[in-house]
Order: sequence, then C-alpha cells, then structure tokens
Amino acid sequence: MFFVNVPVGVIALLLALRFVPESRAEDRRGGFDLIGAFLVTSGLVLLTYAIVKAQDFGWGSGKTLGLGAAAVALLVAFGAVQNRRAAPLVRLSIFRTRTLSTANVVTLLLLSGMNAFFYFGSLYFQQVKGYNALESGAAFVPMTVGIIAGSVISQRLIAQFGVKAVLLGGITLGAAGLAWMTMLTPASGYLGGFVPGILLLALGIGHAFVPLTLIATGGVDPDDQGLASGLFNTSQQVGGALGLAVLSTFANSATSGAGGSHVDGLVHGYTVAFGIGAGLLAVGAAVVALTLRGAEANASAAAAEGVEVLVAA
Repeated sequence: MFFVNVPVGVIALLLALRFVPESRAEDRRGGFDLIGAFLVTSGLVLLTYAIVKAQDFGWGSGKTLGLGAAAVALLVAFGAVQNRRAAPLVRLSIFRTRTLSTANVVTLLLLSGMNAFFYFGSLYFQQVKGYNALESGAAFVPMTVGIIAGSVISQRLIAQFGVKAVLLGGITLGAAGLAWMTMLTPASGYLGGFVPGILLLALGIGHAFVPLTLIATGGVDPDDQGLASGLFNTSQQVGGALGLAVLSTFANSATSGAGGSHVDGLVHGYTVAFGIGAGLLAVGAAVVALTLRGAEANASAAAAEGVEVLVAA
C-alpha cells in the first residue's frame, strides 16, 4: 500500500529538478546541523518506541526505563548541541515567543487526540461493525467536509471575535466530539452514534487549525518564518506519533481488563482512548486560556496575514 507513494515522489522530484529554480542561503554560516538532526530524530524515535513497547515490556521494566532514559539523554544532548552551534537546526531562543510556544504545545495535544480518532475509529468500523477498508474510508468523508467547512467559517469568525476566542471554541468543539465517541457501543449506528462525534471533531479541528497556524508563524521575525513553520509541522507529526503510542497502550490495557465478550472489550478500549483524547484537547484549551493573551494572538494573526488587527483583547 505504501509503495503507491513512490511513483508520486519520483515524479515530484523530477518536476522539481526541471521547474523549481535553485536558491541558496548566502548569509547562512555553519552549514547543515547534521548532528542536531540525528540527535533529535533518534531521541523522538526511541521515545515513541519505548511507549509503544511498554505494553509488552511493562512500564516499570528495565527495558522500558532504559529506552526512556536513552531517549531523554539524546534529547538533552540535542538541546546542548543547539546552544553551542553557530547555525543550529533549532535556535532554542525562539521558544521565548509566547504565541509560537503556545501554538506548538496546543498543536501537539490536538494532533494526539485527532490521530486517536482516525485510528480507533477505523478499528471500530472494521473489527466491530464489519466494514471493509473502502467502506471505513468512506465513513470518514464527513470528517473532510467538516474540516473544510470549519476552516472557511473560522476565517470569518476571527475578524469578528479574535483569534483566541475562535481557537478556544474550536478546541472545545473537538473535545466535545471525542467525548461523544466515548458513548459508542457495539450496537451503535453510524448516523446516530458516529456522525455527531465526527462532525463536532471536524468542525473543531477546522476552527482551531487556522488560528493556530496564524499565531505559530505570525509572532516571529521574518527571518524566523521558516523555522517557525518547521516547528509547527514537527509538532503535528510528533504529537500524532507520541499521542497514538500512548493512547494505544491505554486502549490495549483497557481491552485486556474488560469483562464480557471480545467485541465488548475492544469497544471499551476504544472509548477509553477517545476519553483520554478528549482530555488532551481539554488540556490544550486550558493552555490557550491561561497563557495566550488575546491582543498578542490577534497581533500575531495580523502579522501573518498582513492585515490590520481588528479585535483587541
């Protein structure tokens, strides 16, 4: 299945070589931070692996603790290297920008819950309801429609209510969608049991991602736009990977400890994961409410859009 991407990538590479003009950063000194890239990638991969295998090894086992300690050591070493290099992969001082740091933390939490929805929702359709892979994919079509609709609506709401309010509203909608999914049972129907949750989550994600993108990149200097954008995308990938690893572990534990039939145990594990995902989004909403100033967020959004700030805190 994944080989389908190979010809697409080859075609994109050939087209890029032919049509994308070459460019170089003439004022950048120090070259590419290969050591930093190796340390942070290795640390995150090892941390994800430790969480995924904790269910097999045991959370208190020597293997889990050893892998976790090695991952932390690699990430600490990454931080130390970044502080010493003239041209670091990530200039750590950029995290002093409140809007960027808030946006990255919230994005990490949001993607953790959202990926759990796709993963466990797909398992619910195929292992509980008996859908095939194509039917399961079609069942998520309302998700795509809802995200598009939420993104379009949020752009209009930002001008009227401000970035912080729209972001809080979107995260709250998403948390409500995941909370709805905790009520699923083996007998739940698609329209009455699944669609309300999927629409709430989709509209919430659509409402949240527009303001998150604006504040993640709008509050930094023009020279740091590329770094800010890279960090924002990295938060999405890391949040999805780590969140899914953690929630899978909890879901497996809940399924193993559940009574009743095998299907009942599976659904119990899925709903536990949905509940934890809703909690992660609730934490994200709290982070926004406590750390993000309305005027500061609106100024960042205006900087990203190149427009006048319309709403004060």
